[in-house]
Amino acid sequence: SNVTQNPHIMFHGCRSAENEKGIVAEGFRVDKCMSGGAHYGTWLAFNAAYSEGGFAFTDTHNCRHLFVCLAARSPAVYSNGDPETGGVRVVGQDMVYPMWVVRYEPEKRP
Repeated sequence: SNVTQNPHIMFHGCRSAENEKGIVAEGFRVDKCMSGGAHYGTWLAFNAAYSEGGFAFTDTHNCRHLFVCLAARSPAVYSNGDPETGGVRVVGQDMVYPMWVVRYEPEKRP
């Protein structure tokens, strides 16, 4: 498959624990996607900071959550960046695999 042949490591944030649980249980499902329009694709970021900046929810222990994913290099539904410069990419069904959920405490800012 395209996901296993020289994939990009990318990041995906969920705005709720419910969405995260669905992805853990069933993987990314384009038929559940609403961003960009119904069935548009799975949005991913080349840089974790992009996903963390507005797409990662905070749980009851004040930890944030992000998926670390393997994503096919092509085809993309939409792409406006690359691993060096950052940006986002949208891929279709079966073009991304959620590897891990990373839970972390956000940096405390003065």
